[in-house]
Amino acid sequence: MDTAARPSQSAPTVRRHASIRALILMTGVLALAWALRVILLGDKAVWWDEAWSVWVSQHGLRELTEMMGHDAHPPFYQWLLYGWLRLTGISEFAVRALSALAGLLTVAAVYPLTRRLGGSRGAAGLAAFFIALSIFHIRWSQETRMYAVGTALVALATYAYLRAGERWSGWWVLLILTGAALPLTHYLGGFVLIILNLHWLLTWRSRARAFHTRWIAAMLLIALIDGAWALYAYGRIRSGGGTADAALLDVFQLSFTLLAVGQSINLTRYTAVTLAFALVLALGLAWRRNRRGTLLPLLALLLPPGIIVLLSMPWSRFYAPQPEERYFVIFVPLVYAGLGLALDALRRVARAAGLTVIVALALVYGVSVLDALDRRYFQDDYQTLLAAAAALVEPGDAVFFISGERYPLVYYNLDRATGAQPPFEPVGVPADEGEPVESLMGRTIGQRERFWLVEIEAGLGDPQGARRAWIDARYQRVYHTRAGYNGLSLYSRSGDDNPPASAAIVPPVMREARPGDTVRIGVPGGVRVDLLRGEQVLAAQTPASWALVEFPIYPIYAPGEYSLRAADEVYSFRVTHSQSAPGDPAVKLDADFGALRLLGYRLDGLPVRPGEPFDLVLTWQAEAQPDADYTVFAHLLGPPHPETGSIVWATGDSYPTGTPTTAWWPGLTAADRRTIEVPDDLPPGYYSVEVGLYRLDGGERLTLPDGSDRVLIPGIEVRNCRRVLDWCF
Repeated sequence: MDTAARPSQSAPTVRRHASIRALILMTGVLALAWALRVILLGDKAVWWDEAWSVWVSQHGLRELTEMMGHDAHPPFYQWLLYGWLRLTGISEFAVRALSALAGLLTVAAVYPLTRRLGGSRGAAGLAAFFIALSIFHIRWSQETRMYAVGTALVALATYAYLRAGERWSGWWVLLILTGAALPLTHYLGGFVLIILNLHWLLTWRSRARAFHTRWIAAMLLIALIDGAWALYAYGRIRSGGGTADAALLDVFQLSFTLLAVGQSINLTRYTAVTLAFALVLALGLAWRRNRRGTLLPLLALLLPPGIIVLLSMPWSRFYAPQPEERYFVIFVPLVYAGLGLALDALRRVARAAGLTVIVALALVYGVSVLDALDRRYFQDDYQTLLAAAAALVEPGDAVFFISGERYPLVYYNLDRATGAQPPFEPVGVPADEGEPVESLMGRTIGQRERFWLVEIEAGLGDPQGARRAWIDARYQRVYHTRAGYNGLSLYSRSGDDNPPASAAIVPPVMREARPGDTVRIGVPGGVRVDLLRGEQVLAAQTPASWALVEFPIYPIYAPGEYSLRAADEVYSFRVTHSQSAPGDPAVKLDADFGALRLLGYRLDGLPVRPGEPFDLVLTWQAEAQPDADYTVFAHLLGPPHPETGSIVWATGDSYPTGTPTTAWWPGLTAADRRTIEVPDDLPPGYYSVEVGLYRLDGGERLTLPDGSDRVLIPGIEVRNCRRVLDWCF
């Protein structure tokens, strides 16, 4: 049977199908970008800068603008946040959602921006995908700061610049508006305009005279708008900051490491990945034929490190920041457009190699995202303490706080605890600026008969304790509840005031806790609080008066569901990142120290060289509830030291598993890892480690049934060798 040749699709049909595929792709990329920017958005306590942004935006517009005139940052983001907070209210999610939306807009704008730079749909899709997956950009899209808004403005302003033609149009209007907003969002936005002007000058010959005329007019309009703010802020703006100790090469390394893996610490750990990333970027851009489109991303890659080094110098009038990751994020839309162009060029020149690079980079980015998400959870820094203040302070009571520079966090957490209208207005005790303490405290507290004092990182605001000494000399503290190193106190001149008798319960704010955290709950006096795992009571407290009851989370608490029970109310939370139940030890001992039994041990990292560490993993089991907190000693024993004469060459003393033994319960088994550093001058040979337990206060050791007070673990081989991976040859 004859078959007719299948007709080829027409060019419009091919373009339509390509557009549909691009639309589907970008829908997926934007869904990914939004998910990564809103996931766990509220699961982190605000830090100082975020609380300060919220505090400033709670003022009126005129006062807000005046405050920003004295700050190191311009006011545009704070103006936006001013309106945003009045729509959304205050919560960790709400105050960050503006940045998340700006981050999403940036990802959306990178696609057409890359296309305008001469990139194919594939290049634009890659650019959008990798900025969507970039933990560097995600991180700053989850902060209540101006950086995500700045990146959105950069993408829009650059796109408008590339779309603007020889006649006035909406693109010129967008360019003027976003270009003017850039330096008003972050002063580094002015350098983005410099990059655009450099690109304009370097591509002068490819443009018509009419474009040049309109470009100059647009830049003059932007200069007039930003110049008005500059005139206002000049003479007010904060100066000071960093020092000129940043090497240009180090700043370049920081910049490319942020792009490669999204990290700004331990840069040498990522040197190989960073160099590979830079090589891929350089080769990909070098293979592109569209030099005009390649030039703009190159300028955004190469100029910012030099700019930031220059700005880190201590200028006389301007705030000089240390080079930090936040100062690079504003340039990322142009950089990721360049990355998309480079990866697409590699894919076209060597398809297999290009696809391998794309997959490898996606895996690196994915690991960075998972690592960042794993580290994001809500910790109770100040929220419960300020909630306690809101529950206990009576109408008309004066409230003061000593916090150093933590005042934005005081106001923010008080707002979170009480709503938009706190029942009292706390007054900060001023820092010492040369005024005598007598005068300062008399002016602040006056002759009040009673008042409340909130102390948050009090050592920062009162390092010598002079303010507390002034208070203690004139008032009696009739009530105090602590929250870690911080606390809430009621002072009375007569001392006749009674402790607060509130019936309020302040529930815990943490839904996840990790070893080293403290879970707190506020309860009235006489109410028992139990820390439970299932039905097992791990710890219990009954305060005499209203108090914030604290339960430290120890590594001994296995991962799982826990709860606090108080007055028939149960509040659940999860413990994560702690130790799971250990397996059988490699070497069994069964040494009975009474309440604790050493079941065995394992040695890791042997043989070891002088100057290197090895690990000793001890497996303990609680036979009964220990009646005291015992410290484990692990001493590396050898010949007498030639200078000190001691046979102990290294020590590793601490609570077993980092947990006070009074927090153990009968039947609990745990693995206790100890890292022992071998001294540089220890001669090669075989050594042993002595292990036991003692009370820190008196030094007396627990004994074994035979009367001895230690277990000797032999076989510690120290040798001069060449180490390859984990093997010593």
